[in-house]
Amino acid sequence: MPDDILPVGQQPEAPTKPSVSLDALDEYFQSVEEPFRETRDGLAKEGDGLNGGFIVFFIVSLIPLIPYAVSKLSWWYFPSILVSIWRIHFHLASFWFWWVAFFVVSLAVLLLALKFSGVSPDEKKKWLSPPQMRFAYCYAVVDEIRKYKTNQLARHIDTALEYLDKTSKSLLPRPAFPIDFYPDQYWQRQIQLSREQATGLNDAVIGPPKWYRLRPETELILKALGEFILKLRDRLKDRKDLPTIETALTFLASYQYLEIPELSDSKSEPRFEEGIQSLVNFARQVTSLAPYRSEQVKVTPEEKLSRKFVAFISKVTAPFKHESPLVVFFSWLILLGLLISVGFRVALPYFGIKMDSTIITMLVGGPILGAITAVTIPRVVRQKKDRG
Repeated sequence: MPDDILPVGQQPEAPTKPSVSLDALDEYFQSVEEPFRETRDGLAKEGDGLNGGFIVFFIVSLIPLIPYAVSKLSWWYFPSILVSIWRIHFHLASFWFWWVAFFVVSLAVLLLALKFSGVSPDEKKKWLSPPQMRFAYCYAVVDEIRKYKTNQLARHIDTALEYLDKTSKSLLPRPAFPIDFYPDQYWQRQIQLSREQATGLNDAVIGPPKWYRLRPETELILKALGEFILKLRDRLKDRKDLPTIETALTFLASYQYLEIPELSDSKSEPRFEEGIQSLVNFARQVTSLAPYRSEQVKVTPEEKLSRKFVAFISKVTAPFKHESPLVVFFSWLILLGLLISVGFRVALPYFGIKMDSTIITMLVGGPILGAITAVTIPRVVRQKKDRG
């Protein structure tokens, strides 16, 4: 932090105990353990999203090879059956009937799967709130460490690592921070915002977390949050410095406990200062730790090949998971265009079907329809989650 922006004075001494008693933390964690488990299960179910098999089934239904094969087989079993629907007459072994049938059925199944996927709103009402989940994940690490120290079962460390990763992801909510969130840039931005607000130039600034202030401890907190996983995860994995990790996370859990609106007035100044004391103490615990890395296991040739394959698949599929809907649309459009074109190229001479305006329409419309569906469905799923 530059000295010409804000001089750093001596940090105030933080208490050696959390602002919330250990008994209170234990009691509250035990009271939310069951809804904590239900919320984790629900979030995992939401994270799974729509089963990819339904989307694959819909996309495959657009490719003509399967309808061709089914229509040819139908000639063996239904050689002379005609079907009439209103004024439309068609043969039961018609390729066009089976293509339309596959498309309608696959689209209906996809829409039904989309409607009933995920978690119902009534179930979500039983979930813990985000502040409660932040506390629960953090204190669950402390709880698993204590269990491990009692029974030495490795599964508690594995579970603690999972919860530690969840805790890390919840520490810095990205939308709440400016892009230039590093401490020295923060001070400059904060002063600029203060000047703009003083002159009425910026009245609708979305504020960062309450501890993110023009105060010396902010830099310490940011440093600790940035080093959180780097200093704690491998230590926890190797069962090193467990008492220190437990202490640091207890201070963090105390701060998160005080931030839960359901418990009391988390916006009051005394409560805020109590939380800041615990957060600063957590930051001091983390920053005082020396860097630590687990001993790297030598990678076998098979593992190297597997990693290269996974990396290759990730690069190939990256355009289909891009943030831009336009990129995703054209990726699917090209892929489906190739699949349907190849399907027709193989099927037309084999099944003796001549190129006509209907087939050309399918060649053009099929990829477009499939690409639109592939872009729309994931976004509908996300909107459904947001509404929930």
